[in-house]
Amino acid sequence: MFEAKEAIGSNGYSWPRITDSEYRMLNKLAQDLGAGKGKIYAHITGELKIVSENPYCISCQGVIQQFNKMFPNVKLILVDGVK
Repeated sequence: MFEAKEAIGSNGYSWPRITDSEYRMLNKLAQDLGAGKGKIYAHITGELKIVSENPYCISCQGVIQQFNKMFPNVKLILVDGVK
Protein backbone atom coordinates (compact mmCIF):
# COMPACT_ATOMS: atom_id res chain seq x y z
CA MET A 1 0.00 0.00 0.00
CA PHE A 2 2.62 2.53 1.11
CA GLU A 3 6.07 2.85 -0.42
CA ALA A 4 9.11 2.22 1.78
CA LYS A 5 12.49 3.69 0.92
CA GLU A 6 16.00 2.50 1.47
CA ALA A 7 17.50 3.93 4.61
CA ILE A 8 20.79 3.54 6.42
CA GLY A 9 20.61 1.65 9.70
CA SER A 10 22.71 2.08 12.82
CA ASN A 11 25.11 -0.53 11.42
CA GLY A 12 25.88 1.74 8.45
CA TYR A 13 24.18 -0.50 5.88
CA SER A 14 21.26 0.55 3.69
CA TRP A 15 18.22 -1.61 2.87
CA PRO A 16 14.54 -1.20 1.89
CA ARG A 17 12.71 -0.65 5.18
CA ILE A 18 9.76 -2.99 4.57
CA THR A 19 10.33 -4.75 7.89
CA ASP A 20 10.15 -1.63 10.07
CA SER A 21 7.23 -1.75 12.49
CA GLU A 22 5.86 1.63 11.37
CA TYR A 23 5.72 0.44 7.75
CA ARG A 24 4.08 -2.88 8.65
CA MET A 25 1.61 -1.42 11.15
CA LEU A 26 0.40 1.45 8.96
CA ASN A 27 0.05 -0.80 5.91
CA LYS A 28 -1.94 -3.34 7.94
CA LEU A 29 -4.18 -0.64 9.41
CA ALA A 30 -4.87 0.86 5.98
CA GLN A 31 -5.72 -2.60 4.61
CA ASP A 32 -7.99 -3.33 7.58
CA LEU A 33 -9.80 -0.05 6.89
CA GLY A 34 -10.39 -1.16 3.29
CA ALA A 35 -8.15 1.49 1.76
CA GLY A 36 -6.92 1.47 -1.82
CA LYS A 37 -3.55 2.82 -2.92
CA GLY A 38 -3.67 6.47 -3.99
CA LYS A 39 -7.15 7.16 -2.58
CA ILE A 40 -8.11 9.58 0.19
CA TYR A 41 -10.44 8.64 3.05
CA ALA A 42 -11.46 11.90 4.70
CA HIS A 43 -14.53 10.26 6.29
CA ILE A 44 -12.34 8.11 8.56
CA THR A 45 -11.54 9.91 11.80
CA GLY A 46 -9.66 9.07 14.94
CA GLU A 47 -6.39 9.38 16.76
CA LEU A 48 -3.31 7.20 16.46
CA LYS A 49 -0.26 7.38 18.69
CA ILE A 50 2.95 5.86 17.33
CA VAL A 51 5.83 5.42 19.77
CA SER A 52 9.29 4.35 18.61
CA GLU A 53 12.38 3.60 20.66
CA ASN A 54 14.55 5.13 17.93
CA PRO A 55 14.22 8.28 15.86
CA TYR A 56 12.04 7.72 12.79
CA CYS A 57 14.17 6.94 9.74
CA ILE A 58 13.56 8.69 6.41
CA SER A 59 11.54 5.70 5.18
CA CYS A 60 9.25 5.63 8.22
CA GLN A 61 8.78 9.40 7.97
CA GLY A 62 7.70 8.92 4.36
CA VAL A 63 5.26 6.12 5.23
CA ILE A 64 3.77 8.24 8.03
CA GLN A 65 3.31 11.12 5.56
CA GLN A 66 1.65 8.79 3.04
CA PHE A 67 -0.73 7.50 5.74
CA ASN A 68 -1.51 11.07 6.81
CA LYS A 69 -2.32 12.04 3.22
CA MET A 70 -4.59 9.00 2.79
CA PHE A 71 -6.36 9.55 6.14
CA PRO A 72 -6.26 13.34 6.66
CA ASN A 73 -8.74 13.28 9.56
CA VAL A 74 -6.83 10.75 11.63
CA LYS A 75 -4.78 12.72 14.14
CA LEU A 76 -1.27 11.30 14.42
CA ILE A 77 0.69 11.66 17.63
CA LEU A 78 4.33 10.78 17.01
CA VAL A 79 6.82 10.04 19.78
CA ASP A 80 10.30 8.81 18.94
CA GLY A 81 13.68 8.41 20.57
CA VAL A 82 12.25 7.04 23.84
CA LYS A 83 15.06 4.49 24.24
